[in-house]
Amino acid sequence: MYTKDEMKIVGFINVIYGSVVAYTKELIESIGVSVEKEEGQGVDLTLFLTSDDNRTKAQLRLENLFLEIVSIDRDESSLRFDNNLCDIEYLSDKVTRVVQSRIEVIECSFNVSDKSKFKKNMQELYDKGGYERISYEVDDTRKSNN
Repeated sequence: MYTKDEMKIVGFINVIYGSVVAYTKELIESIGVSVEKEEGQGVDLTLFLTSDDNRTKAQLRLENLFLEIVSIDRDESSLRFDNNLCDIEYLSDKVTRVVQSRIEVIECSFNVSDKSKFKKNMQELYDKGGYERISYEVDDTRKSNN
């Protein structure tokens, strides 16, 4: 049984879903990363990303992105709907901020040649106020320019 806030969250995700997915894909492609394929539906959608040289691949699951947009705190055990989303300007600002935070992580991940630089870049993003759960693998065949 859903709480009143959980029902609002599900309904609101259904309303903004298409726009947020399209916006996310547009920003991903604007940094030179391709969406190779999509799996799943609704908030369970996963985007499979590939660099132009096919050396870097990643997956972006959209569930946490949507929960972060529509709830006050996505990590709470009982989610509460962010009622401020009824203000279109607030909604637009929050969607932009949350999606762009994911794009910064993707861009950082795809534009590094070694783990130490990646960790430094991620620390800078974290220090700016971002919080991401990320794993990183280096393609051993990739040559570093450093």
